[in-house]
Amino acid sequence: MNLEKANFLDPWQPSLLEEFILELRKEVCEDHVLYNKDLKIVARRRDRDEYLFWLINEGNFAQVHLTWRGSVEPDPFWPVTELFDSFEIWADTVMKQDNLKYGDR
Repeated sequence: MNLEKANFLDPWQPSLLEEFILELRKEVCEDHVLYNKDLKIVARRRDRDEYLFWLINEGNFAQVHLTWRGSVEPDPFWPVTELFDSFEIWADTVMKQDNLKYGDR
């Protein structure tokens, strides 16, 4: 997936920091939807602990609210994760809406 030309709107910004993948792997338990998935970080929301990951083998996207616990969350609800079939669907339903609200500050 080539997202180099993707246009991110505030408060979202592109990110390549592996640190976010490492934290996600620390947090997910075996019953979490992202456990043992091959992921790539795509973006982060600058004002919250929200991150967008690409599930490489599945081709879809996951928006994740990392807890920054630094260890496994015992409840598979955490970190909170929402899956999207495509980048475009995520951009339309999340990023553009966040941008509208962000501009109201």
